[in-house]
Amino acid sequence: MKQLFVENIYILGLKKNEIKIRQEFENNFPKEKTIFVMKDGVTSNTNVGTMSSTLWNILSHNTIDEVSQDIFKNHMEIIRNAYDHGKESILILEEDARFPDWNETKWKNIETWLMSSKSWDIFYLGYCNWPVPWSIKIAKHIVRVASPLAAHAYILNRTGMYKIITTLENNKQMSKLHIDKFFLKVRGLRKYAAYPMISFQETCPGLYLKACDKLRVRILFSTCCKMNQHLSILFPIVIIFLFTFWISFSFAKMIKKIY
Repeated sequence: MKQLFVENIYILGLKKNEIKIRQEFENNFPKEKTIFVMKDGVTSNTNVGTMSSTLWNILSHNTIDEVSQDIFKNHMEIIRNAYDHGKESILILEEDARFPDWNETKWKNIETWLMSSKSWDIFYLGYCNWPVPWSIKIAKHIVRVASPLAAHAYILNRTGMYKIITTLENNKQMSKLHIDKFFLKVRGLRKYAAYPMISFQETCPGLYLKACDKLRVRILFSTCCKMNQHLSILFPIVIIFLFTFWISFSFAKMIKKIY
């Protein structure tokens, strides 16, 4: 049983999968905190955009279809409901969120930081840092992330809920985005994540599979996310090293000209 500090844990899924979903999550999370949000869904059952979606549109996360719109609406309904009921912190999980690398000691370190820090708004238990693979480690098992995509497992505090709700109210056109890309557009939303991540999607997202088909590669989404999180830690170090080298080289060149 995973004991979490959040007030409620919302499990978002399809009604047709309710029996399986309840079996998966009821034994893992406290029943008194867990709220199952079961939806009918839409006719299409895969979130893959249109048949004409280009690789660039997929990589840019610009492909929108009725499934992605339904997912957006469902996430926002949960967030609005939690905020209206005065919740201070919530965990939202999609039905395919899994925790194969759950470690109680690691989680307690993360939870202690989340409960004591006021510097975060949204905390991802799983993510793919794209298109900016940039993460800065700020505490044990915690990184600040630049552009985390995927919304299958994340925690929001009250400030984060408020920023998300007010952003959408003031920018109705943003409802046409994927929910995870919308979060990236919320101004001032302070984004942090578990490192290494502790939640993965059991099924590969449809758009990801379509991108793999166009690239003619086949890598599990969970494997891609694992590689991405480490690359995101290394990328800033490489950039800083190259920048420092360039400054040093330019300075040395300038000194040589002077003398």
